[in-house]
Amino acid sequence: MNNINSERRDSLNGHSPFELSILLLPNALHRALGLLPIPPDEVDLSSSSLN
Repeated sequence: MNNINSERRDSLNGHSPFELSILLLPNALHRALGLLPIPPDEVDLSSSSLN
């Protein structure tokens, strides 16, 4: 989930869903869900990362 949400998207003006969630959601929710940013050059969207 962290890899998918760290992928930058044209539809979000080049931002990732994670970046936008930092602005809109409380930090406690990020901690509770284990949401972490993945650096753009380390995002892995291959099928092996889904396991």
